[in-house]
Amino acid sequence: MSDSVSPPPSKKPRSRGRAQNKTLEESEAPYGSAANPAVRPCPAAGCRSVCKPSSKTRKERVLCVEHAEQPNVMVEGEMRRFCQVCYVLHRENAFRGNNKTCDAVLERKKMLRSQGLEAAAAAAAAA
Repeated sequence: MSDSVSPPPSKKPRSRGRAQNKTLEESEAPYGSAANPAVRPCPAAGCRSVCKPSSKTRKERVLCVEHAEQPNVMVEGEMRRFCQVCYVLHRENAFRGNNKTCDAVLERKKMLRSQGLEAAAAAAAAA
């Protein structure tokens, strides 16, 4: 029997700060391929960068780093904004002012709050 101990596996050094955006040509495999199904092109008009599927910020999973920093992005000929609750690029008119949450989510939360208050009032009246 061999009593030799194998050396520990080497680890890749972690990069510090933001990684550089890769363009579609620089990515290892095309979007949706069996080799790398997670590679997504940025949907912004004219952008050739790739989204970061392992990013901690969900916005960078939908948009490239450059476009994730902008409040509005041109997609398919219309201005869109990223909703921080839905994780979707909605049309700009789905938001009020500079909100980062779409009106549909805000209305749903408002309705649930009012239902909760009505239920609490009914429970207090019954007691």
